[in-house]
Amino acid sequence: MYSYCIIPDNPENFLSFLSQLPMKAEDKELIKYCKITKVEVHTTLSTWDIFITVPKELSKNMLIVAEEKFCTDCGLKKVNFIQ
Repeated sequence: MYSYCIIPDNPENFLSFLSQLPMKAEDKELIKYCKITKVEVHTTLSTWDIFITVPKELSKNMLIVAEEKFCTDCGLKKVNFIQ
């Protein structure tokens, strides 16, 4: 299995992507303080593990919507958010 670890130096594009998704006002506010620490890319499995730090956990529904969007837009089978 091939895997890569990406450590973003400028996560603003990712955060702006998330802020465009339909979500509760509370989650939208938390996104402003979200920090992506790393993304593990598993090429054989077509999955990403996105490690984020937030002051309070994002809702499960919001993460499901984000996962579906990533899978559709990036051709992935699965995206896991690790908070």
